[in-house]
Amino acid sequence: MSHTHISSGQGFDFDSVYPRRASASLKWNRYPKEVLPLWVADMDFRAAPSILEALHTRVDQGILGYTQVENELNEAFCAWAHKRYQADFMPESLVWIPGVVSGFHLATQTCTQAGEAILIQPPIYPPILALGGLSGRQTQSAPLVYDPQQGWQFDWQALEDGARAGAKLLIFCHPHNPTGRVFTTKELQQLGDFCAHWGIKICSDEIHCDLILDETRTHRPFASLHPYVADHSITLMAPSKTFNIAGLACSVAIIPNPELRRAFKRQMQGLISDVNVLGLTAAKAAYQTGEPWLEAALTYLRGNRDYLATWMEQHPQLQWHCPEATFLAWIDFARLWPQGYPHEDVVAQGIALSAGVDFGAPTWARLNFGCPRALLAQALQSLDAILPR
Repeated sequence: MSHTHISSGQGFDFDSVYPRRASASLKWNRYPKEVLPLWVADMDFRAAPSILEALHTRVDQGILGYTQVENELNEAFCAWAHKRYQADFMPESLVWIPGVVSGFHLATQTCTQAGEAILIQPPIYPPILALGGLSGRQTQSAPLVYDPQQGWQFDWQALEDGARAGAKLLIFCHPHNPTGRVFTTKELQQLGDFCAHWGIKICSDEIHCDLILDETRTHRPFASLHPYVADHSITLMAPSKTFNIAGLACSVAIIPNPELRRAFKRQMQGLISDVNVLGLTAAKAAYQTGEPWLEAALTYLRGNRDYLATWMEQHPQLQWHCPEATFLAWIDFARLWPQGYPHEDVVAQGIALSAGVDFGAPTWARLNFGCPRALLAQALQSLDAILPR
């Protein structure tokens, strides 16, 4: 792949195409070299210069021994949350962990007993879909309902059915992956009332919370909007998706309830390693200095979303609800392929999306538009050649 450059404006470059296969990239090496990968949620942008500078400085120090979480990192994260989400988290409520997927499992072990049920809302991130089976829990499902005009909505009857069936923990995703929904304050307050009524604890995956594309929306952490949720929840966030540093394995669990936090930490003992020194270094730099890069990235991603929306308008046989957040588009191919999205056939034609069957929706696929626009244009041209007429 050639290296091309087009000015992105705002002082940051999102248009250059960098060869990633030689860097052991999962995204670029899962499929043969002739396949353009728009699947896993990993952007093809260089990280913010201030983050890279902080990493260089730390590596240049030369000693990479055991480390600890600095007060400055906790304070930077809490200041970030206050400014961007109007949320007042306390530093002592933070537990830094290597990733949100391990956080799902820790929350499940903390909040439920073997054989009890968790409640999920498909279509959903595959590790959440697999969580019950891997953890020895039952899974109650309350799928979101798709409305072409209003997008994805809660199914309150299905949620109640799951509660009546004994669900003890809701694994929530907000903003939602893969649909891109940003749930409203009213929806979140209603969901909080539901959880309080049934005595259900919450694990809220909010890893995409900084990637709000709809400028009429603001992310509000679920725990910040309802007193029951604040006292009975584990919220998971990370700089990984926001700043494209997922390979540094650094996330945070926000657990205001001290007893719940102690129980969560007990589950970690002997199983979950401390976050590595470079992950913590990058996180501190991200929350202290990364906002200008993020704002520029959001502007670019909105442009990619709009480019994709124009393409979707030219393909009325496809359905979607334009994502309000994330750099992921959730597209229904049922009118073309009613038996299911033919993932292997599409890959054979040179395009790799994330197959919807892995999210619990066989006719759908997830397209990652977190890439230089030239790559997005190339991918959509290739899809044009593949789609049945």
